[in-house]
Amino acid sequence: MSLETFQAADELYLARGNEVNPSRPIFTGDVFDSIAIPGVQERGIAVVIAHPCSMRGRGGELKSHVLVAGVTEHDPIGANAWTHGVFDLAPLENLIGT
Repeated sequence: MSLETFQAADELYLARGNEVNPSRPIFTGDVFDSIAIPGVQERGIAVVIAHPCSMRGRGGELKSHVLVAGVTEHDPIGANAWTHGVFDLAPLENLIGT
């Protein structure tokens, strides 16, 4: 198995904060701050996990509710652990910035 890797964590992100184009459509993997997820968090970081086809209705309009997951900090796992079945985590290294 081979996983795509990056030399620096900043290569994971196309844009952050004020760099984000507010007119860009929402896609899987987009991260938002101050998001309420009922039963999970009152306010916090969330990542969109919905497939693009399931978050849009007729005419490409974004639905009123989009499937997201809460983002929390986790201790580092190490590069070798990812090849041994860590299926409940997604690395978002330096998500907040450096």
